[in-house]
Amino acid sequence: MKDSRTDGMSIFDKHVAFWGSAFSNFYPCKIHVGKNWDNEPVDIDFHCSEQYFMWLKATWFHDYDIAEQILHAKTPKEAKALGRQVEGFDDEEWATVREIAMYTAVYAKFSQNEDLKEFLLSDEFKDKGFVEGSPIDGIWGVKIHYTSPNIDDENNWEGLNLLGKVLDGVREQLASEDDGDSYKEQEFERANNSLSDSQLFDGAMMACM
Repeated sequence: MKDSRTDGMSIFDKHVAFWGSAFSNFYPCKIHVGKNWDNEPVDIDFHCSEQYFMWLKATWFHDYDIAEQILHAKTPKEAKALGRQVEGFDDEEWATVREIAMYTAVYAKFSQNEDLKEFLLSDEFKDKGFVEGSPIDGIWGVKIHYTSPNIDDENNWEGLNLLGKVLDGVREQLASEDDGDSYKEQEFERANNSLSDSQLFDGAMMACM
């Protein structure tokens, strides 16, 4: 029987490339959320990280009508389509927080589902970076198909691979938590934290609430 977790994934020397598989935000999982952007209590369940991410997008721009529709979306595809209808959306503003939102959703996905967490931390992927092999997405992916050997060379990439970087960060955090280390303490010990590190830490803390 085919493993849905690996369907849409290729493993190369340096990278795990995917466009689908358990690393996709479309992969079904249960996520519970207890806080919103403003640290106010909520009690919401999502059926995938894509739905959660799009809800974060809608609520960031205070489009609560679309946010409510996203909560009732039956599929990740429907949630994504609704996310594209957010009123008042500003791409430049979203670019400043989209990685926080993505980290929040992806961290919640893997931290709340033990089977997916074990999959992410598998030795099979150790020392390999994640890369979204979408041939059409230059923001979250690299515009190279996940089956192409060319994707293993970063010099060939034509995108930012933000989703791959988020997965790298979530894996590192979950591994450190399993080792009994405090991620927060590790952050404070870094003398030269980048803005990106700080933003991703904020996203992880939000996902834990």
